Amino acid sequence: MIKSLEFINMDDTGDLCLDRISSLPAPIIDTILCLLPIKLAVRTSVLSREWRYNWTRITVLCFYKNEFKGSTTAAGTDLLSILERSFDLSCPARMMIRMFKFFTAIKECLKLHHGPLLEFYLFANTDKDCVELDEIIRLVSRRGDTVKLFQLNLNENSMYRLPSSLFALHQLTNLCLDYGCIYHQPTTFNGFPRLTYLSLHHVKISIKSLLHLLSSCPLLEILTLNLNEDDILGNDKSSITELIECLPAIQSLHIGSVFHCFSVDSLSQELPMSLVGLENLHIQDMSFLDSIGLPSFSRLIQCSPKLKILTLISYDLPDENEPITLNKYSNIWLKNLSEFEIYGIIDFDLKLHLEFAQLIMAKSPMLKKVGIWLCEDVTDDELSNISRLLLNSPRASGSAKITVGRHLNE
Repeated sequence: MIKSLEFINMDDTGDLCLDRISSLPAPIIDTILCLLPIKLAVRTSVLSREWRYNWTRITVLCFYKNEFKGSTTAAGTDLLSILERSFDLSCPARMMIRMFKFFTAIKECLKLHHGPLLEFYLFANTDKDCVELDEIIRLVSRRGDTVKLFQLNLNENSMYRLPSSLFALHQLTNLCLDYGCIYHQPTTFNGFPRLTYLSLHHVKISIKSLLHLLSSCPLLEILTLNLNEDDILGNDKSSITELIECLPAIQSLHIGSVFHCFSVDSLSQELPMSLVGLENLHIQDMSFLDSIGLPSFSRLIQCSPKLKILTLISYDLPDENEPITLNKYSNIWLKNLSEFEIYGIIDFDLKLHLEFAQLIMAKSPMLKKVGIWLCEDVTDDELSNISRLLLNSPRASGSAKITVGRHLNE
């Protein structure tokens, strides 16, 4: 119970002293409230007159779907549930009512909140046109001079079009958009000049808008693009080099199969060292068997002289085309790479993956750690044979520790 926050003490004369928490400095109380779920933080308003408005100045607001259930009876039964049972509402109607209650509670919290708001998180279900969610984002945008982090996570079927008010958050340093969002920026949008962290997870966006967004965030250091071809709107075309040129300050890059939405420049074309700060590269769903995966990867590492950590999660299907050879990538040189891992290796493409691992080992003089993770049904004998093969392969680094194991699918 939230009342356990009260610590009432008696002094030597038997008089009541102030409880310990209430006597703490306001910044410490604010920190404690920020660590509580928002529903419990709001409930502290009933502890005493002094606590009534403490929650309204917390700097972090985090809302999870169905967190607010509304009023309850003395027996603890949700009044709205009684109403729902009385009218025998359908499941979609019940979901709509609960979503409306949830969004109404968020709006009330935002209206009562005062002082700076630094971080805002919202995990919810919604539909394509949601006036309540538009209003919530508008209320958050009114704090655009203080909000540093904004995260919106919807269900993948939402198809919610982000409102223009989101782009008024000019002080953002962290922006996370996950599932169900349609990104369409206003023509007056000039970017997020302070943004250092950006995550787009299955967000509907055009290539043109994506490049404009990235190029308008000059301080961007960490980028996650977990997109696939179904997430890309329109028919805009661009090259992998144009994507690279939008990321001059990037240090950590996590990129998915959006690779396949970019064309590949000629391997003979000389590239500038655009990704001079990139140290951590994670590529999801990389294919070794098509004309895009390896060439795109090659372009990335050619521009990344300081790369230290490389992680590849492969996703290959049988291909009847002429097998790809690695001879054309022999000019790869990873002078600072210290960790290399590759996941998702399956039987039919085992040879090519192992050749690729051997190539990386032969081109990385500072390599300390190598992880090769195969499908979970591989036998112990096969693991031993692969380990022996890699241990006997030419290596630029004699101190690299090689681990070969199974990758358990989640």
